[in-house]
Amino acid sequence: MVSLNRRRLLALLGSTAGTAALAGCTGGDGGDGGDGGDGGSGDDSGGDGGSGDGDSGDDSGDGGEGGDGGGGDGLEARAREEGSMTFYSVIDEAGMRNTILPPFRETYDWMEFNLVSQGPSNIASSMSTEYQTGNVQSDAAINTQGTMSPLVDVGVFREPDPDGELMQFVTENYPDDSYTLPAIPGYLFPIQVMYHTERVSEDEIPTGYEDFASSALEGRIAMDNPAILNVSGGQLATLRDIWGADTWRENLTAINENNPVLTESSSESSRLLVQGEVDVIIGSLSDTLALQEDGEPVEGLWLEPTVALNLPIYLSADSENPNAAELFATWFLSEEGQRAVAETGRVPARGDIAAEEFEGTIPSEVEILPVAYNDQSYYNDPETWIERYEEIFG
Repeated sequence: MVSLNRRRLLALLGSTAGTAALAGCTGGDGGDGGDGGDGGSGDDSGGDGGSGDGDSGDDSGDGGEGGDGGGGDGLEARAREEGSMTFYSVIDEAGMRNTILPPFRETYDWMEFNLVSQGPSNIASSMSTEYQTGNVQSDAAINTQGTMSPLVDVGVFREPDPDGELMQFVTENYPDDSYTLPAIPGYLFPIQVMYHTERVSEDEIPTGYEDFASSALEGRIAMDNPAILNVSGGQLATLRDIWGADTWRENLTAINENNPVLTESSSESSRLLVQGEVDVIIGSLSDTLALQEDGEPVEGLWLEPTVALNLPIYLSADSENPNAAELFATWFLSEEGQRAVAETGRVPARGDIAAEEFEGTIPSEVEILPVAYNDQSYYNDPETWIERYEEIFG
């Protein structure tokens, strides 16, 4: 394989205004779809949409004097007065606690950091309920854009202080057309089809998504429920304009007749693959790399159209610790934070860092586009897409 060049990474970030921008777009501009959420091989606590509810707990330090700028009236000083924050994360708990949070704690060891790792739908549901009941617990979250889109217009999220340090950092380091507030950049999640090399013969390997309807794969497929608007939902939505509405419905109906296992996340799908319950899944580059690193006999396929989910950071409206949330978001988007993200197998939103960290991983002939780049209604009208998927998959 040859290197992933910077031009293609910047295309991932939605650096041309004519397409649905990927990194951080919400509402009318289109964007993410994990992940989806989802991704990462994860454990039962989540994993870019893991199936479990996740665990919560704090990563409080020893109350030391870590970090710069403790005095004065800057962002860190205001965050110190708050002293803590709660973060809802679709990134699996192991990835957050073992890789991302340690370098953050080295600088800000005075902060009590309460982590709640959950699946995409659980995060959205929790934040919606908290806002509606006036009992907001989260200060910020990172989640798949498709799952969060229905919450934008009802006021669950707030925009960062336009004159604050976070927005200054974002505008200086990320293209203006790569995000749409209230979402701010987070990371990217390229989607792959994954298969078990010891259980899938050469003539059974899918060459396109229509092959998921093949009788040879009946009962052998898993994907996260498309109605979650996560990994599979974003990938399949991108196919509607390409196949045409009627053919799209016919193909998806045929896939459903193949009795796919519908999961809560691609992390759960990847676990089923390893456990031998299915042989082919819709997953992610992160899933593939994690399983291969563990020595599992799996391969990832770059089927066309190849798309990536966008997983932005969202700031909670009416939260108790808004400054701590903006401080963490600023660090997450810094070079140190984005390199920590890359260490978990996720693609940083910073194009230059992504190109460097993932050199040699993605073939040069693969063009990765934003999820639903050809149909902005996926983000503008998520309820219609949920209804479409529920009519087909139940």
